[in-house]
Amino acid sequence: MQKFINLILLFTGALFLACSRGEIPTAVPPLVELQAKYITSRPVIDGRANDEVWKDANPYYVHVGKRDVLTGEIIEGYNLTLKAVWWREWHLTSAWTEIPYVAIMASWPDDDKNIKKNMWHYNPVDSLWTRDSEGSDWLLLRWYSTSTFIDLWYWDAALTNPMGYAEDQEVETFAVDDTTELLTFNIDGLSFLNDNEANVNTWDYNYDDNLTPRDSTDDFPSMIWGQNPGLETPSLPRIFSSTDETSSFLLSRDAVAMLSPNVAPFGTLNEPIDVPGYVLEEPKNDPADITAAGRYENGEWTLELMRISATGEDGDIQFSTDSRYSRWPCFIYIGDNSHIPFERRVSRETERMIFEAENIVILTFEFVK
Repeated sequence: MQKFINLILLFTGALFLACSRGEIPTAVPPLVELQAKYITSRPVIDGRANDEVWKDANPYYVHVGKRDVLTGEIIEGYNLTLKAVWWREWHLTSAWTEIPYVAIMASWPDDDKNIKKNMWHYNPVDSLWTRDSEGSDWLLLRWYSTSTFIDLWYWDAALTNPMGYAEDQEVETFAVDDTTELLTFNIDGLSFLNDNEANVNTWDYNYDDNLTPRDSTDDFPSMIWGQNPGLETPSLPRIFSSTDETSSFLLSRDAVAMLSPNVAPFGTLNEPIDVPGYVLEEPKNDPADITAAGRYENGEWTLELMRISATGEDGDIQFSTDSRYSRWPCFIYIGDNSHIPFERRVSRETERMIFEAENIVILTFEFVK
């Protein structure tokens, strides 16, 4: 069953007392903001967040509510933990320049790990493929801005995480007569999801519609592993939570075109086989702005995101670490076995993303002279 989680974030965060992981807090001390602590060297972005720099950063706890998108009622909740740090690194361009970076850590409980999105399933009895409607676990940051651009950071356990990135997106249009519901988006540097010579996204649809209408019974995956995955274990991606995830992802370096609906490069398909619904590849240029790593361990996702503070690109939020009083508001949403935000794979009522003005976190930076 698809689950969709809409984070109900307090206008300014609160530290919660007398609550363990995942429990709704019972007491709220004075409000605080999510402050990025200044550090002298970057953390290791590996999805573990066990560096000393993270241990020293103050946690910011946020009440997360699962909202029924039909009734609007919050039916359950838990705590999301956030931390932030920033630092400077020397880069040589036309001259040596000290460049600020920012990293955000998020951790939240999840009953199960959802990394197999829209898998293909082959039935040798009728020689037909079917594609399931399973979603994935994901986290979306929507940065508030007064400019014409609205920056989105989108991390997906199935589509972006294995390659070690989060997608850098921007809002394209809103729904008609509605300035709160996003209708479409672009990945930075791309025309929607289409790769070009300069910019490459982390994923492509693995779909061959066989020159017939989409979702016909003769559809099948366009790519598959070069070797039978039952005999030769596929390679793991850069970021993974456990070694049994090999068949959950199809990496571009391993992907070979299907010869026909029932003939793979390694022979005719006589046994059932599952193939990922997406081909993953190394991103390039604008889509690769945000380094990310998430790991699922002990019933919890731990995610680290890292980006240069100011990219200079239109559509990106530009952080100023040398400003004592600047604030960067951010809406946060989590998907639990859900589809990509704004993707209408089922009815509009059950899949639409709902943004509410009060759901906001305020990011600030520790001032360093």
